[in-house]
Amino acid sequence: MDEDHPVRARDVDTGSNFTRLSALKLRIRERNPVTFFKSPEDLRSHVIEALARLGRELDEIEARDASAESAAQLRRNTSIPEPPAPYVVHPYTLLQLQGLVGRQSEMSALTDWATNSASRAPVFCLVAIGGMGKSALAWIWFNNTAPDVISGLRGRMWWSFYESDSGFNDFVARALCYVSGQAEDLVARLPRQEQEARLLRHLTEAPYLLVLDGLERMLVAYDRIDKNADDDSYRPKIGTVALDLPDVPTNATESFASPHRLRQTIVPRAGAFLQKLTQITKSRILITTRLFPDALQTPNGNPRPGCTAYFIQGLSDDEALALWRALGVTVSPLEFIPIAHATEGHPLVLQAFAGEVANYRKAPGDFSQWRADHPELDPTALPLVQSRTHILDFALQRLSIEVRQVLNLLVGLRAQVSFATLEAVLVGQDKACQSTHELDRALTELEDRGLIRWDRQANSYGVHPIVRSIVWNRLSPNDQQSIFNALAAYL
Repeated sequence: MDEDHPVRARDVDTGSNFTRLSALKLRIRERNPVTFFKSPEDLRSHVIEALARLGRELDEIEARDASAESAAQLRRNTSIPEPPAPYVVHPYTLLQLQGLVGRQSEMSALTDWATNSASRAPVFCLVAIGGMGKSALAWIWFNNTAPDVISGLRGRMWWSFYESDSGFNDFVARALCYVSGQAEDLVARLPRQEQEARLLRHLTEAPYLLVLDGLERMLVAYDRIDKNADDDSYRPKIGTVALDLPDVPTNATESFASPHRLRQTIVPRAGAFLQKLTQITKSRILITTRLFPDALQTPNGNPRPGCTAYFIQGLSDDEALALWRALGVTVSPLEFIPIAHATEGHPLVLQAFAGEVANYRKAPGDFSQWRADHPELDPTALPLVQSRTHILDFALQRLSIEVRQVLNLLVGLRAQVSFATLEAVLVGQDKACQSTHELDRALTELEDRGLIRWDRQANSYGVHPIVRSIVWNRLSPNDQQSIFNALAAYL
């Protein structure tokens, strides 16, 4: 502890305790490199900086001790686990809370589908607009419920199409390695069609659970250079089509009945593969997507046999209120219900709003005081799309220039980014942050506001696609180019 760290008199050792403590500190300083901290936050920053430095040193040691060929062989042998151990290729890291608030009916629907052999629907599609919580729901169910309710499960795999290394061909090859036990280099030599046929055969012969998260990234509507697009970008050209189906909410028609061309797979073989998945036995395939794939739809507009479409709607009033309270906001039902209705229970919007209230310096978490001091933000006077953008814009305006620069870089990347990468790009003279401590404070503020998520195990950071799209689309072309230049210089 630094000499300038504030302490209470009762916390200061005297007499023999002081002598022994002084001797201990001296011995530690003689034998070890030490750093002094002036506050709990300062200590946290020192620890993170030291761990990041240790990680870089270990990487350098590994690079020196192993040739490129032996390192590649090691990755092939260890990257794909052996069933029944789960194979999580792209962990979901955007959960703001440890658990899931609400969504019990959706969890029950997933469990009923997975355990009901009479349903004969191996494919289950969770469909909703962005930010509705599809991935979070699937992730919690995949980890906490599926292993207990699916009897005889041979293995389970999580794959996210949101990542940069997550194309259709990569998925088929990795999945085949997992279910067959074959090495990656051997599978890579097989023709694509043979890989698909073998994977389908394994899924028919033994019970596996495969989760395909963010399948809309495989569809034509999202095949564009600007991967930061959101649902609103497509509404003018998608339009809506009237549906005569009992379980499709009105706000889901664009996801389910938009023009077929936009909902076709970028790779035609992928569409044919999805259709074949509806015919497998024993295994279960859970898909999350913003747009319902055309390949899984019959000409009359219904889901193909072997496929169930489940449309997620916003949180109920009780669930939304529980979410705000879990995020540290004190609010009465009378004050909150109009906001829940104005946002249609949209989880991401409600989380961003709660983060703003919970971090209000004058009265943290006190919604009545916050609202009295911010009459300019009234989501109840706007439709959902405008209220969502209005709330997120308001949250972004509260950020300092330095913190905003950190967020801008994060949204410029499609995938998770490590702390070491952020440190290399953002810390230094004439950069957004002058020190690692400043970067840590900026990331902490962004996480507290619900704008980013921190994967503590991997020490990496991610941004929800909706937040990414809103931030990115509000940057000028020059600012966007500056971000690309910074990343190019680093790489």
